[in-house]
Amino acid sequence: TKLENDFRQHLIKHSDRFACSECDKRFLKEAHLRHHMRSHDDTLKLRCEWPGCERLFTSKSNFKSHMNTHTGEQVYACEWPGCGKTSLNQKSMLSHAAKAHK
Repeated sequence: TKLENDFRQHLIKHSDRFACSECDKRFLKEAHLRHHMRSHDDTLKLRCEWPGCERLFTSKSNFKSHMNTHTGEQVYACEWPGCGKTSLNQKSMLSHAAKAHK
């Protein structure tokens, strides 16, 4: 029936259409598959080029946070008035805010 066909088309639209060729994972968006593929291929990973560091990353945000550990750049600041606390990464700042400013 038309209703069954429409429903089938709807399921296809919302199914995980992009399959990883290396494992069983599937993704709704091609961009998510491309990001996932970095986990299988070191040549696609972001490589830290700091002398003596050999870390690899699949996420640009994790790579950036890691680079801040080398440079000492404090990129996240607490928004609580008068606090002045800064952090190298967002996760640490969120943890600070939850503990210090309940």
